[in-house]
Amino acid sequence: MGGTAIKRVYIPVFFAVAAALTFSAFLLCGCKREYAPKPYGFPRIDRDSVTYVSFAQSDFPLKFDIPSDARAELRRNETSSVWIDISYPEYAATLYCTYIPLNGTGAAAEQRAKATEFVYLHASRASSIEAVSFEGEEVAATIYRLYGKVATPVQFVADDGNAFLLRGAFYFNYDVEPDSVAPVVQYVEEDVRRLVESLKLR
Repeated sequence: MGGTAIKRVYIPVFFAVAAALTFSAFLLCGCKREYAPKPYGFPRIDRDSVTYVSFAQSDFPLKFDIPSDARAELRRNETSSVWIDISYPEYAATLYCTYIPLNGTGAAAEQRAKATEFVYLHASRASSIEAVSFEGEEVAATIYRLYGKVATPVQFVADDGNAFLLRGAFYFNYDVEPDSVAPVVQYVEEDVRRLVESLKLR
């Protein structure tokens, strides 16, 4: 009687087990992944080539340079106090400046001491504070760089010793990690130096 012939092949148990183990080993090796922890990174912050423009208004006695990528707004209140907000839209940050008219050298020393006291209110949170002094033809200034997780990493105080004092504090409009915004803080520090170097009565 015709039909399909079936040929049976018998493999010894030892060889079957060895083949199964070898195949499993290949599978395990193929699925194993090498894991290497990657350092936490921050997006790169580059600044285009910046130019400086003069900020001067007819109803304000001072003039100074600000970067072209910032916007300055003069503000007053009912007590005739004057502020200049220099905002950085790209970085969601603002340099808040306070103009204080003086009446002689005694008032200058008093206001300078108050401004310095304000800076060191942040000392408890700063890992260190660096003060850089600047002496110009008309203005003396100190720029403060505060390191660590502080609300205002750059501050300054500048005066002519007789007529006016201008102090400023730089803030981000949101909580930041110091490492992530370090380039921005450096840019602003350079801008503040340019501001105090160009600061004068109109």
